[in-house]
Amino acid sequence: MRVNMPGDRPTEHELAFFPELWESIAGRDVYLFIRNTAIMTWHLNLLNECTTDSVRNRLKPPFDSDVDLIHKIVAYLTRHGIINFGRFTRQTRLQRYLPAGKRTVAVIGAGAAGIAAASQLKSFGFDVIVLEGRERVGGRVQSFRSKGQLIEAGCDMLHNIYRSPLEILIAQMEEVGLVASSPTRVYCDGKLAHEARHKLITSYYKQMCEGLHYLAHNSEQRDEVTNHYVSRQRVFENLFNMIERRQKLNYFNYCSANLEMSLKREEHFQKMGHLRNVAMMAEEKLLETPLDDHLLQRSLFRDIKITLQHFDEEFDAFQLVENHLLHHKKHPCAQQYMAPGDFRQYNFHLGFEEILQGAQLEKLQFTQFTSPDKIEQSMTRVPNGIYSVLAKLARDRELDIRCNTKVCEIDTTMDNLVRVVAVKDDGEKIDFTVNFVVSTIPNGVLKKTVENDPIGPKFEPPLPKNKVEAIKALGKSIINKIILVFERNFWEDNGGCAFCNIAPTVPHRASMTYWTSLPGSNVLTTYFVGEMSIHKLSDEILIKTAMDVLKKIFPVWCPDVPQKAFVTRWHTDEFAFGTGSFRSLTTKEHHFDDLIEPLKTKDGENRVYFAGEATSAQHLNTIQGAWTSGMRAAADLANDHNGPSFVMQKYVTPTSSPVKPPQVAVPSKKLVVRPASHLQVIPRPAPRQSLPPSRPAFIPTPVRVSLPSSSSSSATATTASPQVRLVRPLPPTARRSSSSRVLPDEVACLLPDELSSELTVTYARTLAGACSDRYRSSASPSLASQPSTSNQITEQARAQYQQTLQRQEALQRIEKQLSVPVSPLLRTSPQEGSLTDRVMDGLRQQQEKSAPKNIGKPSPRPSTSGYVSSRPSTSAYASPARQVPPTRFVFQSAATATAASTSTPARPSTPSSRPRASSKK
Repeated sequence: MRVNMPGDRPTEHELAFFPELWESIAGRDVYLFIRNTAIMTWHLNLLNECTTDSVRNRLKPPFDSDVDLIHKIVAYLTRHGIINFGRFTRQTRLQRYLPAGKRTVAVIGAGAAGIAAASQLKSFGFDVIVLEGRERVGGRVQSFRSKGQLIEAGCDMLHNIYRSPLEILIAQMEEVGLVASSPTRVYCDGKLAHEARHKLITSYYKQMCEGLHYLAHNSEQRDEVTNHYVSRQRVFENLFNMIERRQKLNYFNYCSANLEMSLKREEHFQKMGHLRNVAMMAEEKLLETPLDDHLLQRSLFRDIKITLQHFDEEFDAFQLVENHLLHHKKHPCAQQYMAPGDFRQYNFHLGFEEILQGAQLEKLQFTQFTSPDKIEQSMTRVPNGIYSVLAKLARDRELDIRCNTKVCEIDTTMDNLVRVVAVKDDGEKIDFTVNFVVSTIPNGVLKKTVENDPIGPKFEPPLPKNKVEAIKALGKSIINKIILVFERNFWEDNGGCAFCNIAPTVPHRASMTYWTSLPGSNVLTTYFVGEMSIHKLSDEILIKTAMDVLKKIFPVWCPDVPQKAFVTRWHTDEFAFGTGSFRSLTTKEHHFDDLIEPLKTKDGENRVYFAGEATSAQHLNTIQGAWTSGMRAAADLANDHNGPSFVMQKYVTPTSSPVKPPQVAVPSKKLVVRPASHLQVIPRPAPRQSLPPSRPAFIPTPVRVSLPSSSSSSATATTASPQVRLVRPLPPTARRSSSSRVLPDEVACLLPDELSSELTVTYARTLAGACSDRYRSSASPSLASQPSTSNQITEQARAQYQQTLQRQEALQRIEKQLSVPVSPLLRTSPQEGSLTDRVMDGLRQQQEKSAPKNIGKPSPRPSTSGYVSSRPSTSAYASPARQVPPTRFVFQSAATATAASTSTPARPSTPSSRPRASSKK
């Protein structure tokens, strides 16, 4: 699902609000079907509210009977920002649960989290005011234009847009399109990096990340001295050292093997020389021996022969060792695992991680950024800027945003109100009270508060100890930009809209290595992350360094100086003090819960809620995390004070708006992120069109279900509960027949894949009846008389389903042995007896019809052992008590059966002595 909700199971959050889902598997399947239908209805028309009636119109009986359940599901999805958020047209009346004067909410901050919380709270019936210290909205999302060119000084990249609610938000704003950027060219020392070696290093880096992912989920890595989590850099180094150590060990073994074989070769060579000398000395002595001394001559001949035999053996051993040594030297082992140039490319990947996280890997906890989805994520840019999306939403929702208003104090010492003190840019002090506060103050500013710095807002009473500890434990990321404006675009034709440069040293691996721009734009942006000393450099030095890198990559086309240049300083911004947060070495999981925990007033009610990207454990340092945290804070506030309406209240169908037949809207291609070798602009999506009333694509067509025999009702076996799935539609001519029954669409979509030919209708109806008492009472008298417990009904259906599967498996085995269709044989055979006997009788009847009638002779019956029997068929033969041995069946033609019927051979004692049917021809 696009909202990160699994379509085949409820989440833990859903089970907490719908505890009845624990009781019945069938009820859980019905809930999932209605929930998925509601999400589909919302995605088909993002500009209109998804209501209970619109979801009910897409459901078929019996799923549309429980209106209260449909209303609760729609209200739950709406409350938690899964549907009906952003820019859409309301179809229902706004409900206000709290009286006037007790529903005022002050949202601190007009960034992504603040706008998300304010828009949701306004939809829930609260009176919302937004306090923003800057003169604009957007927070750390800042865009402006220079000479008609878009310049984004803040957040400009969206990660994994396909799984983000921002995809829906951008589609509602009717943007021109999305641009997916992926670095296509990598430069090293002004030249293109070797493609094959770069791919090799990239694959090695991905394997290292998989190792980190395994360690993060299977062991807790802590330092033995400080008890802190191990840094990501240290784990990378440990893995690299293990591989390097293994490489050195392999090289040592290689050298040891070379030395051992060389010594053996030398030993054999020396033995060969010694034997050669012995043979020559014996030959010389033989020449000096008198001819009449036959005994000495024979002795010397024998010594020479034995010596030559030993020489041949040593020579063979010498040749064998020599061949092994030559083969061993043909496959040398590297002395080191990675060359210096390859190590630079490896550090380039680590530097790209630092750019994404805004911190050095030495400070980053190794458990962060280990998911494969985050490693291979898509980078997406909005042509008109992310700021335009947030500004349009704030304007269309008519949010009361008060800019140039800096919050100085938040007081929760009152009984049921929160006192907020703010200062305008002209020095005017504002003191007012509200019922609730949603704080989206960045973590960098909260760090100033816990340090008692007057720049940060003051909390009265001071923040709890656990919240202070959580604020200190989270790290503060710093990502700054160098934005260069040129007279013309010279890099797109040579390196694409996004390219990379490998830094010469490890300390600068995250500085000016990634360059990006929009298609056709004359603005080029690069990033730098590292020690604070880099951020303290002057603008002139940073711009000159960036131009030197460009001149080295594009020596011909790059000018000496840009037309304009900008350098961001987010680490000194008084409303941010950084660009985001990250998991430091001291961050623990409970710290995020401590940050989210609301502050209470004297009456014990939650009054001050916290949001922002720092409170999102799964999406730290991203605009997606900021948006989802604002939705979460708004839902928590509404649940605490409005109550969970999706659980408590009943739904009343309005008389003025009857249920209409389902309508299908063709969804347009709202968001297309195309990973390409360079940036591409996607054209404006086509307008939505409405089709005549028909079946929605999400709801499956009916399936054909054949009625089994009555004996299947006595089965007692059970199987696992079927999963919700979409059934492949049947052809129009095969959807209805005289021997089949058609189930409703909503019941058919709950059937597993195995139920394609035979299944009891009782199983499907009882499954639907277990989900709706209203349907059980009106379906049929026999169904209403069944037990009311859904689990008991489901067990009976499962037993019938299991017996049907066993029957199908037996038929498949018999059909495979006979190599003929079995279904026609079962139709002509009696309904009594085992499957084997029924198949045998069907074969006999088929042969009787095809063979000529022999008067006075019994009809032959196919044998189970390869011969033809003339035994007449009796009722005892078809009795179920008869046990047919599981031997191989031989199907004979009519001619062969006729020839075999002329004689009645005696039954042989062994299979080897039985005459073959082919010998009768």
